[in-house]
Amino acid sequence: MFGQREPTVRVVNRVRDETGAPVPHDFMFGGEAGRITDYLDLPVGVARVVIHHSMFRMEPVNSVPEYTLGCAELGADESPLAVADTKRSELVDRRLLPPARQFGAKDKFGRTFKTVEIYNPINPRRDASPIGPRPTEGGVHPGEFGDRL
Repeated sequence: MFGQREPTVRVVNRVRDETGAPVPHDFMFGGEAGRITDYLDLPVGVARVVIHHSMFRMEPVNSVPEYTLGCAELGADESPLAVADTKRSELVDRRLLPPARQFGAKDKFGRTFKTVEIYNPINPRRDASPIGPRPTEGGVHPGEFGDRL
C-alpha cells in the first residue's frame, strides 16, 4: 500500500470515544484510501503528509499545531484525545485569544463576532454561473468531449 521504498514509522490514532475505543481515521494519499484504527506503519514521507492533514487545533499566539494522529519517531504527540475535543469549527483555539476576539464579543461597528461557514472548494457551486467555460487551445471545453453544439 503506498510503496515501501523508504523506512517506515508507526502512525498512531490518538482519538478515543467515551468507552476508550479508537475512532477510525480515514485518509487519502496518492489516490489510495487508507484507514488508521489503532496504528499503521507508513513510509516517512507519507506519514508526514497524513499527520499534517490530521491537524485539528492551532495555538493562536505562536501557531503550534495539534494533530489527531501521532508518531514518536517524528515528534508528534501520541497521548490519547477525547473525540469531543476534536470536533471544532475552526483550527484557532479562541479560548487563548483576548476577550475582544472571543465569540459573542462586539466589534467597533456593533456586530457580534460569530462563526461563519467557510468556502469549501470541494463542494460544488450552488448557483449557476452566468458565464460558461472558456475554450482552451483547440476549442476544447473543460469537462466536455466531442463537438460543441
